[in-house]
Amino acid sequence: MLILITHLRRRYFCVAGTTERNPPSGKCPIGTTSLPQSSSIDQCFKTGDQIVSRRQPINVTAIPSSSELAMWAPNSSFIEFTLAPYCEVLFKIRLSQIPPYLQFDAHYTIAIYIDGSATAASLPQWFNDTDIDKHADTDFGLYAITETTFRVQIQLFNGRFISDMSSFDNSLMLDVIKPNRANYGTTDQFLVILEPNTDLDLPRNLPLQSQPYFLEFAGTYNQSYPFAAETLHERIDPRLYWTSSRQISVLSYFPYFSECKGYGSRIPIFAALENEACDLIPEEDTQPITAFTPWANQDRFADTCNLFISCAYEETIGSDEYWFQQSDSFFSFTTFPISQEEISLGDSFFTSFIGTSKQVSVDGNHVATK
Repeated sequence: MLILITHLRRRYFCVAGTTERNPPSGKCPIGTTSLPQSSSIDQCFKTGDQIVSRRQPINVTAIPSSSELAMWAPNSSFIEFTLAPYCEVLFKIRLSQIPPYLQFDAHYTIAIYIDGSATAASLPQWFNDTDIDKHADTDFGLYAITETTFRVQIQLFNGRFISDMSSFDNSLMLDVIKPNRANYGTTDQFLVILEPNTDLDLPRNLPLQSQPYFLEFAGTYNQSYPFAAETLHERIDPRLYWTSSRQISVLSYFPYFSECKGYGSRIPIFAALENEACDLIPEEDTQPITAFTPWANQDRFADTCNLFISCAYEETIGSDEYWFQQSDSFFSFTTFPISQEEISLGDSFFTSFIGTSKQVSVDGNHVATK
């Protein structure tokens, strides 16, 4: 009879002493249900993605003052932000301050709504890896290619833990990263130019269609913490990508270098060259180097970077020739920083750079891998 009762009374659990005359009194919390013969509230689980409570986790007193990050409705429950093109906002979330019994996905999630979408964006793969404990401080980034709006919520699926939602208060810090030093005080930046090469695999981190933003795990807080690789596109025959209508591809991040701790699958060029770990020289002390600067002069004063970034190959090693085996040029940098207005002209604007002093080529002899 107990089994019959529990079949008829889903969303309930039967405590000791439950009988036909004393039916189950333990009802699962809002947003959850249970299986037949459940005997504990711990056996209640979420019913799909019904949201029973929402919370704004951002520490509003520590939001950086930046013209590249505009804040709307600062007094509302859920603040909306606008991020300027080719800038990145780093989300630093202190998951160590939430109770250990709160489990990501089973009890709550972090929802990021981008560009007015009614559906939350897919979180980086790190959050979906069930082998990784989600009670350590971590970070992830939103890198905008076009102007991007976003808002962040903590969403609860299990009404049992409504009183714990306050533990997320001020758990999320925002940090804005933007180009500022290539042409000092502006958002001009160096870019990468890819030219057609049907004998070389395409970068796995190359978007096959226009993408307005990238949302990726960074792992800057603790680079020893497990890193979950993003799902990038499978190998595409370069002959299908390079067509008569596509003779150049311009990127604001490094091609090929992906699954990198501290950056994810894309390293914005400015984020590497303007990194706080670099030796950054004040503008007034910088001495530019031109084609006429004597090489005998060893006293050079400019930004220098000597960074060690741990990445993993996305490619399956086989008999083909890969980018790290190239002796010829496989991409190039723009010689001079490019303005937002020039970028907005599209890839075709850069075709005139090919074969001129406006580009600096990179080949396998200049890339150290191991």
